[in-house]
Amino acid sequence: FEDWSPILIASHLACADNCDHPQNRAQLECFNTALSLLPKAPASLANSGGIALGRDYHFNLTRPGIALYGGTSTGKPEDALETVATLEAPIIQIRHLSAGDSVGYGADFTASHDMPIAIISAGYGDGLPRRLGQHPPGTVRLTVNAYPAPIIGRVSMDTLALDLSALPQLPPRGAMAQIFGPQNPIDELAMQGDTLAYELLTGLGNRYRRVYL
Repeated sequence: FEDWSPILIASHLACADNCDHPQNRAQLECFNTALSLLPKAPASLANSGGIALGRDYHFNLTRPGIALYGGTSTGKPEDALETVATLEAPIIQIRHLSAGDSVGYGADFTASHDMPIAIISAGYGDGLPRRLGQHPPGTVRLTVNAYPAPIIGRVSMDTLALDLSALPQLPPRGAMAQIFGPQNPIDELAMQGDTLAYELLTGLGNRYRRVYL
């Protein structure tokens, strides 16, 4: 091992999503101690959250992950960089509910008044968590033409339903609903659905058409 020399010394912060957590400073001190004992080499400690902790955590190389996709490690939309990932699904039906009509499996949603709804072609088979449809109606919102369109009823394997009451004009069949993107930041959707932007991104299935710009 006499000729052994590292090309990079790296560690990973466990609590960087909470900038006030004492473990951040404790890990930094341990990392600095390790660097003093090891052969000289470039060092890396900071993930997306670690970058925001300050220059003490940056060393020679930082490793942004979720930040590259417009999400934040803290879950706070105001901390996000520019949105670069957009997920959309087409509207395949426009329906009009009467008061008392129900939507989806288990009839979990019942309309209290007449309302227009859209059925979009996306569901848990595409990686959208089922719990997005298990919150009180109006809690989890997608967007259609930049207007909020709350999920109503359960998320099915291939479809989900949206309340279009907020739209001044109903969209045509084939129009796109934005699941997340510039009109509907991924962290806001994640907070509404009690999940993480990480889970929404890594859960995307292979049925989407991916376009890289």
